[in-house]
This record gives sequence, C-alpha cells and structure tokens, in this order.
Amino acid sequence: MTAEKEMLPLVTLPLSRSLIGYGVIGSSYAHILDKRGDTGESVGIVRKGAIVEILERRPLLVNDKTSRWVFVSDGNYSGWLLESELQIYDSKAQAETAANSLVQ
Repeated sequence: MTAEKEMLPLVTLPLSRSLIGYGVIGSSYAHILDKRGDTGESVGIVRKGAIVEILERRPLLVNDKTSRWVFVSDGNYSGWLLESELQIYDSKAQAETAANSLVQ
C-alpha cells in the first residue's frame, strides 16, 4: 500500500475568480475521479477535445513523488484529473480554439 501525504495547495491567483482557467483533454479519453491518487474511482469520462473548467489545483505526494491534480467540471461531472491529461488556458475562447484543432 502506498503512503499518501497531503501537501499545501499551490497559490491560485487571482482569488476573485471562481475558476482558474479552462482545460482541453489531450488524450483519447480521461477518467474524472472522485479523489486524487490511485484510490480515486471514476465518476465520468471526458473525451479528447472536451473543455473543462478548472476550479482548483493541488499537488499530491506519494512515495516521495509529487503529482499535480486539478479539480474540474464539464457540466456533467466534477472531480479530479491529473494535470498532465489536459492543456490549460486562461480563457474559454483559447480553449475552444485548441479543442477545435485537436478534433479536426
């Protein structure tokens, strides 16, 4: 069994916004999980080119290795994704442009 340690969250600015940005799924599909790490269970699947809102960022330290996680919502599902499973953009327009280029 792996030992998971909670880490202090990264600073997420600006604090006045309700979301950090937008993410575009780059792989064929990704599972949105109910919690970060290996013990998370899938609550839904998002496909390549899907746009999600990024609401929170948190690192997780497991066995001296840090992984970065984002809490996302796509309108149907909310949960955790590895940050490496998506590309992050400041605006929805940027994310839509990137998503269109991925699915063509």
